[in-house]
Amino acid sequence: MLARPEWKWAWMAACAVPGLFVMSRALPPNWIEVGFRWHGSGSTQVLLLAGGLYAVFVCPFLCKTAVVPVSPHEDGLNSRTRRILFALITCLAMAFVWAGLTEFALRAMGQQSYRPPQLTASSDAGSDLFLDHAVLGYTHAPGRHCFDLRDGHSFVATHLSNTLRITRPPDSPKNNLSLPEIWLFGCSMTHGWSVGDDQTFSWLLDRSLPNDNVVNFGVTGYGSVQSLLQLREALDSGRRPALVVLAYASLHDERNTMQRSWRKIAGVPARPFARFNELDQLTIRFGRPAFHEWPGMRYSALIHAAERFYNQREAVAMRSHEVSRLLIGRFDALCREHEISWVLAGMDAEPATKAMLAFGRSQSWATVDMEVDLRLARFNGKPIDAHPNPTAHAAYAGNLRDYLLDAGFISGSDADTPFVNGAALGEVLSRHGG
Repeated sequence: MLARPEWKWAWMAACAVPGLFVMSRALPPNWIEVGFRWHGSGSTQVLLLAGGLYAVFVCPFLCKTAVVPVSPHEDGLNSRTRRILFALITCLAMAFVWAGLTEFALRAMGQQSYRPPQLTASSDAGSDLFLDHAVLGYTHAPGRHCFDLRDGHSFVATHLSNTLRITRPPDSPKNNLSLPEIWLFGCSMTHGWSVGDDQTFSWLLDRSLPNDNVVNFGVTGYGSVQSLLQLREALDSGRRPALVVLAYASLHDERNTMQRSWRKIAGVPARPFARFNELDQLTIRFGRPAFHEWPGMRYSALIHAAERFYNQREAVAMRSHEVSRLLIGRFDALCREHEISWVLAGMDAEPATKAMLAFGRSQSWATVDMEVDLRLARFNGKPIDAHPNPTAHAAYAGNLRDYLLDAGFISGSDADTPFVNGAALGEVLSRHGG
C-alpha cells in the first residue's frame, strides 16, 4: 500500500527527518535566545550542517528512486535497476560537490589540514629540556636554559638540581631559612613556559610572602595524574608542606586519559595516564598508546575536521573529565591522610574548569578561581606563543595571594605588599616590567 504514488511525498519527507536532526545539532542549546552563531572551533558545526544538508537532499532522492513504482510503460526490473544506478552515481557526484564546498567553508574559517607539531623553541644549554623518569615519564633537566622562540622572543628557565624551577634568586636569604613551604602543582602554565624566571606567578607569589617558601612543581605537559604522583613521591621522601595548591585547567582532561587528541602531539614520551578498566574502576597505567593518522588528514581540512570530531567523541567515551575528578579526589585523600591543607585553583575561563571548581565546592574542597581569560590578547603571548604572558602570571599571583589571605591560609603579616585585587596587581606589574 505504501508503495502507491500518493505516498511518495510522505516517504520523502520522512527520509529528510534524520538530516534535519543532524543539522539541529549544529545549533547552540540557547539558539532561540541568542540566534544562530558559530560556537567552539566551528568545524563541528560545519560538519554537522554539511552532513545534514546532504542527508536532507540525498535521502529523499534515494527514497523516490526505491519507493515510487515503475511505470507500466517502462521495462520493469531493468528500468528500476537503471534508475537506482543513476541515483547512486548522482549521490556520489553530489557527495564530491558537498565535500568540496565543505572544504572551502572550513578553509575560509581558518581551519587547516593536519600539520605535525614542530619544535617551537631551541635551547642554548646544550642539552634537552627533559630527563626520563621511571614514575612520571619525564621531568625537567636541571640547569639554566635560554629558549629562543619565534620573532626573536626568548626567555630563561632555571631548574634546580631537584629539577624544579626556581622561585627566587639563587642568593636569596630565604634559601638558608627553614620557612613553611607552599607547594604549587600544575602544567606549563604553573611552570611558566615562555616567561622568565622572575615573571612566573610562583616567583611573584614567593616575593610577596617573605615568611613562606614557594616551591614550583609545575612541569610542561603534565596533567593531574602526574601532579598526584609528584605529591605522593614528595611526601614519601619525608617532606611536609604547610599548604598545597593544585592548579587545574580543562586541558588536563585529555592528558590524564592520554586521549588521541593529546597523542597527536609529537614528542610526548611514555608517561602515566588513567582510564577506567572493564570493571569501571579507575586505574593508572604507564606507556604511550599509538597514534595513527587518518589517510588524507595532512591534505584536507575536511578530513582533519572529521578526525577532530572523532577525537571529541572519544573524549566523551573515555569520560576524561570524570577521570580528572577522581584523580583530584585521590589528591584530596592523600592530603587528608597527611593532614595537609590544600587548594584547588582554576587557571582559565573554560566551562570545564568552572565545572571542576563547582564540583570541588560540592566536595567541601577549598577552591579559588584564578581565572585569566587566555583568549584575550593582553593575557597571552600570541602570535609568538599561546601560553600566559607576564601580565597573566602577575594576575595569577595576585589572585592566589588575595585568596590565601582571605581564606586564612596565610596571615596579613606574611605579605609585604598591601592587599590588592589580583587583576589590578597584574596590570601594575606588567606596566612596570614585573
